[in-house]
Parts: sequence; structure tokens; C-alpha cells
Amino acid sequence: MILAVVKKTTISSSALSISVMWLLLQSLFVVMLSGSSSKNILVAKAMTMTTPSSLKIRVCTGSGCLGKCRGGFNPLTSLEKLLISDDNDNDIIIDNAKDTTIEFEETFCMNQCKRGPNVRIINADNGNVITFDESIMNEVESTRKNFQRIINEDRVTGLSGIVNGIRDGTVVGVEKGQVDILNDIMPTI
Repeated sequence: MILAVVKKTTISSSALSISVMWLLLQSLFVVMLSGSSSKNILVAKAMTMTTPSSLKIRVCTGSGCLGKCRGGFNPLTSLEKLLISDDNDNDIIIDNAKDTTIEFEETFCMNQCKRGPNVRIINADNGNVITFDESIMNEVESTRKNFQRIINEDRVTGLSGIVNGIRDGTVVGVEKGQVDILNDIMPTI
């Protein structure tokens, strides 16, 4: 049995363009699962469905990760080039997406070197890591809260599409806790 509790929302005249989908996504869903002898209740946190005003893309550039890349490929510079060039092409980005800024951040290790290079997408407004459903992220990536094996331009192109989808509201992720509790090794300044 699935019960949905829809948050009461006041829509001003300037916000009339909010679709029914957004209202449903802002709902709190309670799913009741019945077991053989007991009933378990799983409560999913309501997600903030507004487009973040800024995203942080954290890329591992440690030697264990970059050593898997061939031909001088660097996922950080490739992502920067692709996403920055997208900002200058008005045909690619929907107008409201330009309001979302992207900050690129380098880390030396995400403690997942066997699956590197790794990339995290972070809501810079509140510091939460963003993960996605199984159509975008596999189970291991979702559990470890990062994209893995970003070893070529095809993977970078896919990631830039996801980031642009977040920016224009066509891709919705789930915020899975604060990034600062993870064991990423950040450069010291």
C-alpha cells in the first residue's frame, strides 16, 4: 500500500509555471511494506526539488585514478571544458539553467581507487551529495555516492548531460547526506 502526503503549497502568480510533476516530487511518500509476521514502515525523506543555485563537481585526480586514464585524458579538465562550453551555447542550456553555477573541486583520493577516476556531484547550497536512481547510477555508485570509471570522453559527456539536467530541472537526484562526513582527501592550501 502506498500513501502520499502532499505538502500544501501556495503558488504565487510568478510561479504558475510549476508543473504537477514538481508538486508530486515535493511530496512526502510513506510506503508500508508488510512482512510475514511484522509490518515495517519505510519513510523516505522528502527531497528538495528546487534547482540548486550552485553545484560542486568533485573529481578525484589522485595518481591511482589518473593512472587508469590513457592518452593524457584528465576527467577534471574534460568536464570543465565541456560544461563551460555548454554555458556559452544558448541552444544547449535552458534559460533558467544559467542561474546554476558550477564549481569544480579536486580531491586526491575518494578511497575507491580500484573504481577510479571518481566524480561526486554535490549541492553546494547545503553540502549534500546528490545520487540518482538506477537508470543513471548503478547500485555500487549510488551506495558509494559517486560516479566511477570516468576514464574517457564518453563518460564525461554522460556526466555533463546529467549536470545540465540538474541545472534545467529535467534530472532529479536524491540528496544523500553531507559531503564533509566522507573520507575524501582534499588538497591543503
